[in-house]
Amino acid sequence: MTFADQLINSLARDVGHIFSVPGRTVFPFLRSVSQSPLQDIICASETGAGFMAEGYAKASNKYGVAIIVAGVGFSNIFPSITNAYYDNTKVLFIVGTAETFHGGRNIFQDSSVHQLNNHNISSALTSYSCLMNTSDHMNHYSNSMFNLKHKSMPVLMNIPIDVQTSKVSELPKVKNVNHSLLNQDALKHIIDTLQKYSILLVVGNRANDAKVAINQFCEKYFIISAATLCAKGIIDEWQDNYLGVFGFGMSPRVFEFMTTTTPEYIITIGMDINERNTYQWSSFTQRIIHIDDEINHNSRDHYLMSDGYISNINILFNELLSTCELEQDLLASLNTRKKYIDNLQTPAIIATPHEDSRLYVDDVLHTVNSFYSKNTSFVTDSGLHRLYCAQILRLAHSSRYYSSVNNGHMGWAIA
Repeated sequence: MTFADQLINSLARDVGHIFSVPGRTVFPFLRSVSQSPLQDIICASETGAGFMAEGYAKASNKYGVAIIVAGVGFSNIFPSITNAYYDNTKVLFIVGTAETFHGGRNIFQDSSVHQLNNHNISSALTSYSCLMNTSDHMNHYSNSMFNLKHKSMPVLMNIPIDVQTSKVSELPKVKNVNHSLLNQDALKHIIDTLQKYSILLVVGNRANDAKVAINQFCEKYFIISAATLCAKGIIDEWQDNYLGVFGFGMSPRVFEFMTTTTPEYIITIGMDINERNTYQWSSFTQRIIHIDDEINHNSRDHYLMSDGYISNINILFNELLSTCELEQDLLASLNTRKKYIDNLQTPAIIATPHEDSRLYVDDVLHTVNSFYSKNTSFVTDSGLHRLYCAQILRLAHSSRYYSSVNNGHMGWAIA
């Protein structure tokens, strides 16, 4: 069995599709793919392959995989690498390079340290980047790669042709590691916070696995909620207590709540540094409780917060649903929050159309809201229409709104 066979077989355990641009330096991989259960989507360009892999990762919550050649092919995937980095998307970029014995000879598609050095170039935009000059450490590289699957960041592997075709022993299965369990301090702090009258809960992109428990929590305790653009759809947007998109492209209802109501506490869940782009954020830094399930994530160092906890988000919110006692103090705060939600002006599914005959974006989207199924998927490109869609389209499921969220690459939706 070759190195290429082994790596492709490992990927086939977790993903169903890969996206590739054929070339000499990836032929061993593509041959292995053709003999595996994976479906290979041949793309017209490396940029498109990278964007498709990222879209696949967002839609499936699995690794997106792009296989491309070195040299100009590697250069062409940088828009998709930066997009995956900004949107914190799990994408594996496999770059086929020239044979190891060509290193430093100025040969075409040499990615060694003596030439273009793909590893150093990409390391700042990936959670893991390597140049595999030998198959002897296959287990080490694969464990490093697959153990990063809990991290929502791109990974890049540069693999020369002679390493792809080298013979290797069977790779043992890599166990998925649960890196965080229930944090009792976080549980106690949120229970205490429930006695406050004004609470805003904001979910980020890593809260997807806990969406059922989070929605039940917000409904049970009358919690006002919002979601970042990356996390649109995790909170059921048909709930009365949902305000809209928070941060970049902020919904007017969220802005009004932040500026007029002044929440006593903001609970943020699984949010990344670039999900907090808001003019109103800094004034609330002393009343923020941040819950995340990743250790040493840079988002926790972005601002001064009152408290930050590492905890499994899904376990935490299921525990909150089962352990909170409806004591007198809690009942008083529940009644106050319920009255506020009852007074919220729920946005109309169909807005009053403009009086003139011109076509307006918001008219179109409000009309779309009135007839699409809750299982409908929306794909938007960069630009103002992306923000219109984020604010007006109402979703009941995550993984239904796909966009190049933070970096905003043109052509993402077309790819």
